[in-house]
Amino acid sequence: MNDRQRCEVGFIARVVYLLILGGMQMKTDNQHAEIANMALGMCNEPFIGLTEEDRVKLKRRVMRMEEHTIRPLNGKSHGEKILLIVYHFINNLVDMNYLSLPEGSTLAILTDYLLSVVDSENEVVQLRMDSAKKQAAKWLIKLQNEGYYR
Repeated sequence: MNDRQRCEVGFIARVVYLLILGGMQMKTDNQHAEIANMALGMCNEPFIGLTEEDRVKLKRRVMRMEEHTIRPLNGKSHGEKILLIVYHFINNLVDMNYLSLPEGSTLAILTDYLLSVVDSENEVVQLRMDSAKKQAAKWLIKLQNEGYYR
């Protein structure tokens, strides 16, 4: 995996982890702890085998990716909307064959878990869903302009 790919995977892992840490109304404490540990492990995976200097450098790049996408939403958007944006962002990557979510993979499990806390029948959620799709597309374009997810 090259540095760009490590950052791309690291970014996805980080935003999923941040959502879990955000304390969305998860099902149970035990399940939440297990899911949080899975997400934390996924955050570190892309950087295994790197020197400390390289790991720090790439994690800074991931944080810059975050600054251009999720950070502007902090305090402005409901956690559920951010979750939906991340879900659609991941789906966009799957649709363009950039990412796959094999059944049983860590990312597939975490994505399914996060979506399980959303009441998709709720009218407000449906309204947020449309907005989240648009925002996810903006994220992808912004990150592609920076050289990611090509």
